[in-house]
Formats: sequence, C-alpha cells, structure tokens
Amino acid sequence: MYLAVLNLSRDIPTTMDFVTEKAYLNKEWLESKLPDGDTVVSVSTPNQEKLGGMSAEIIFLNAELADGRSLPLIIKKSPDQLSQLRVTTGCAREALFYQECSKYLGDVVARTYHTHANMKTGEMAILMDCCTNSVPLGVFFGPSNPNNWSIKDTIESMCEGNPGPKAASSAAFSLYAKLHGTYWRDESLKSKTFLRCSDWIQGQGRETWQGSQDMARKWWENAKTAMDAGTSHIHWDPHLVECLNVSFGKVDWDNFQSELGARPFSLVQGDAHPHNVLWVEQRTESACCKLIDFEQVGLGSPAQDIGQFLVSHMPPATRREVETELLTQYHEELLDVLKASGKEAKYSFADCWAEYVAGGFGRWAWFMAYFSMPTFSDKGPLSQFFHDQVAAFAKDHIKIAGNAPMPRV
Repeated sequence: MYLAVLNLSRDIPTTMDFVTEKAYLNKEWLESKLPDGDTVVSVSTPNQEKLGGMSAEIIFLNAELADGRSLPLIIKKSPDQLSQLRVTTGCAREALFYQECSKYLGDVVARTYHTHANMKTGEMAILMDCCTNSVPLGVFFGPSNPNNWSIKDTIESMCEGNPGPKAASSAAFSLYAKLHGTYWRDESLKSKTFLRCSDWIQGQGRETWQGSQDMARKWWENAKTAMDAGTSHIHWDPHLVECLNVSFGKVDWDNFQSELGARPFSLVQGDAHPHNVLWVEQRTESACCKLIDFEQVGLGSPAQDIGQFLVSHMPPATRREVETELLTQYHEELLDVLKASGKEAKYSFADCWAEYVAGGFGRWAWFMAYFSMPTFSDKGPLSQFFHDQVAAFAKDHIKIAGNAPMPRV
C-alpha cells in the first residue's frame, strides 16, 4: 500500500514474450530455464485455482521430465489490464527481488527459473516452483480473520492436522530470522533502486515519503471529521484515537532520518502477514513454510515485519500469551544467523522488542488511516477487525499515547 512515485530509471525490456507468446508451453524453451540435465518431454496447463491473493494472476504448469518426474510450476504475472496503481506501488519489484536477492535465501522462498519486470509499466512475470499440497499460513488463525471469511465453512477441516497460530508463527519467524539475518545491514542493498526505502535510507526521496505521509494524514483528518459527524464506519477506541493523533503529529522528515540512522536495517518483506506465508507439504513430516508475495519488499526495520505479522492475524488474547516467547525465539535465531555469517551481533532483546512495538504500531498506524477511508464503508467489518487488533496492541504496549511512534509508510 505504498502510494508514492518511484525511481523508474531502470532500463528494462518492455515485453513479456515468454508469457504473451506462451513460450512456457514450448518444451525446449522451458528446458533452457531448468537446471542442467532436466529434459522436458511435455508441458501442460492443469486446471487449478489459487487460494487467496488479489494483485497477481497465476498460470499453473506441469512439466513431464525424461526421468519420469513431474515438475509442478507456476507463472505469477501482472494482470492483463495494467493499472496505474501497479506503477505507483511498484508491484513489479517482486520479480526483481527473485532475480537479484532470493538466491542467497535458500528454502526461505520458492525456487525461481525465469523473471521479467518493468517498473515503468508494472509488468511482471515469474516462473517458479509450484508448492504442492500447500495452504496460506493465515488459514490457521481461524475464521475471525477477514482473509478467511470466504472459507469459513471449510476452515475447520483445512486446519485439521496443521499447526495452530503459535506454532505457525514460530515456523514463520524462523524464516524471517533467516531473511533478516542474511541481509543484516547489507550496504549493497542501497544500490538496488527497486527496493522500497533504498532512497530514503540514503537521505533521498523526501518528496515521495512526505507525499505518502501527507496522504495518510489527510485520510486521518477525514476520519476524525466522520467521527464528529457520527458517520464513521468504524467504532473507534479512544486510546487508539489518541495514539493516532500523536503518531501523525510526529511526521517529520528530519526525525525520520534520525530514526533510520539509529536502528538496524535489513531486507524486509514489507507486507508481513500470515497469508503471505505458505505452508507446504501439509500434514506430512516434510511440512514447512515459505515466504511469498514480495511486492512490498524493501529496506527496513526487521522487527517491524514481526510486529506487523502478529497484529494482522493473531487474536489479542493469544498474542498476549505467546508474543514474548515468539520474539525470544526470533531474536535468538536471528543472532544465530548473524554469528554463522560472521556478522557483528550487537542487537539486544530489548532493542528487538522496542522495534517490534514501534514498528508494528507505526506500520499499522498508516494502515488504519487507509482503512478509515469511505472506500471501505461497505466493508465495515473488515475495517473494524483491524481497528480492534491495533487498538488492543496499543493498549498493551503504548500505555501513554504520547509515546506513540510516527507512522511508517
């Protein structure tokens, strides 16, 4: 939901021939993209449907190999009808992430074989492994979450034999520890202009940052006008309103720059929530999860990913019971990754916890302004759900409204 003008200076081809000309159905073409030694006998497009996801289209493929194996694949691509929103939000960056960053992440993400991205048009296509027998991790957080409302009649059977919210979060946090630890304070990331915040972290792009904050602040002012008029589609918690007033009142570029310099950065998913994690090989001994959806990937606060994740889906009562244990696990595994890679690990649990709170609330402060817009008036229950999640987090961790952090774009 990053609505700012991006740096579009990359010189990238403007066509997706392997998709538009269906080159992926050509066994010789496909074979040229697979590892050496894999001979493709035939390629077919099985009739399958994806579960969840709105911003991209999926084409399912099945490659029959000469050694008798079947290789399930997908093409994740931009919609045929490209919108300006895809350009302004930079959705094509996901393909560039897989092209330039994922090779160091191992089993944290699915394997990719071919990518295309055009940041000027929003075109994107990724040829990658299809994770079979999989389900979005968010399913395991129950029917109350808006992402699960469409499957509420089948969710009980989908959850049977799979992990609950705590175990699911634990598995995901192991992946985030690997992602964040692998790219911890990696200066080379700053030159990758497709990554969100790569300019901000170098003191550049003030206009885009300010534009995004001003837009959210206007949404928030409109929300308060609706509250006063009694027309808001959200029943607002007074403490959260106080916190949001303080938060938007702190928007300042110079302070933002000071904050960036004072906290560690890494590669972050940017839209961290359980439906952007896939549980694969479910109900087997090989069951594990993989991170998916990197349209908002960028440079940022690692623990912010963790805060955004738990606020998004986990019921507050459950979060209160397990968040300290989960954050401790994440912090320990992160330090293990840093130590194994020879990186200096001066990152205390207190620092991690503080960023979990500040980053989690700050990211959701921006989102709460977004969900307050009249556009969501016909989706009142959705906005109310996220309001209640954020309000509970604020009551638990920001006891004094004056301590609320600046919104995080």
